[in-house]
Amino acid sequence: HLLQDSATFRLNHVKMVPPSSLVRDHPELSQVNADQVRIMQRLNQVIYVIKTKEDWFVFDAETSDKLPPLSEHQAKTVAANRTSLPVLSATLIEAVGAGSEYRGGELPAWRVEMEGADGARLYVGANSGKVTAVRTSYWRIYDFLWSMHIMDYIDREDFNHILLQAFALLGLVTIISGIVLFVSSTRWGALS
Repeated sequence: HLLQDSATFRLNHVKMVPPSSLVRDHPELSQVNADQVRIMQRLNQVIYVIKTKEDWFVFDAETSDKLPPLSEHQAKTVAANRTSLPVLSATLIEAVGAGSEYRGGELPAWRVEMEGADGARLYVGANSGKVTAVRTSYWRIYDFLWSMHIMDYIDREDFNHILLQAFALLGLVTIISGIVLFVSSTRWGALS
């Protein structure tokens, strides 16, 4: 609810270079095994984003120039364009630890602190320029309760681990023993 729709961008005025020109202009791309090649908008610029298992390559779609990751100022601009909340600060995140509130998103990313609204943080992908996550106090409470529910107190993602399986087995043994006790007690009651 904190995010506003991003501005639409019309491609009819953009003279994009074909992807084959990228390989011609940047010979290092001929050795790259790409997982994804996408056309995206980063601020007011159309870009090619090439993602491999290890790295990101970002190019201007009109000039084929290689682009650096977003700067702090650019990340703040992306956040300011997507929400009406004032921006406080931005911090570059290159790695996340176990149990971090930002899991599974693009790295590196900018963590942009917003003023008000339950300690809101926007995570902006440093390469794509896309808002990849919004975290608030309510989300953090939900995340804690989710970890309690699935009994994964560290990563908060794995619901198929030994602790949960042990409790499921204990529940199954309890149900079976209850059925056995019910049947045996009704049999003894009928015999007396």
